[in-house]
Amino acid sequence: MPGSLEMEGRWAWYSSRGQCFTLFGVGAVGHHQPGQYEEGVIMTGAITWVLVNFSLATLLLALILGSVAAKRKAPNAGGGWEPTVFWLLLIFVGVGGLYTGVFHLFDPAQAAADIGWKKSPFQWEVGIADVLIGVLGVVGAYANRSFRWAVVLAFTIWYWGDALGHIRQMLIADNFSPGNAGSWFWVYVLGPCVLLAAHGLNRSARK
Repeated sequence: MPGSLEMEGRWAWYSSRGQCFTLFGVGAVGHHQPGQYEEGVIMTGAITWVLVNFSLATLLLALILGSVAAKRKAPNAGGGWEPTVFWLLLIFVGVGGLYTGVFHLFDPAQAAADIGWKKSPFQWEVGIADVLIGVLGVVGAYANRSFRWAVVLAFTIWYWGDALGHIRQMLIADNFSPGNAGSWFWVYVLGPCVLLAAHGLNRSARK
């Protein structure tokens, strides 16, 4: 179980990346307008939270976009769940998978530290699998119903398998790191349930 100093170090790592994004929106350091510094702090905190809880953030965003689009859909258009399924596949499965894949492939040390593990060569395979799921999600968003079912099932097996692995780590290694027992774990458990339900309820005209 990581100590408080280790946890602070991880948050600082994400915060530094949040600050990089913030500079593009707030302006160069040393040229702040009144109130701009406070806005930058808030923006940095928000971006940092998204990076730390990226899987949860993509799930929530997909559900919000899907709900908004469903309300705007004509009553006789059919498939009221279609927008939700589309955004879940595109953002939650697609963008989320690509993000975690790139993270494991190009920053394996930090990715492993977040989960409470040591860096391993096997992370390359994990990263490739995540990228695969991400690509399937993006393609599935525009594909027919049968292809989508294949994507949903593959994603469910992947995420529930990950959840079982994290539970095992909690029980035998007392590993409650953010990437093992935080929001990521609960998304691994509940995310597939949401996707299975949404796709099962979707009655769009897709063949």
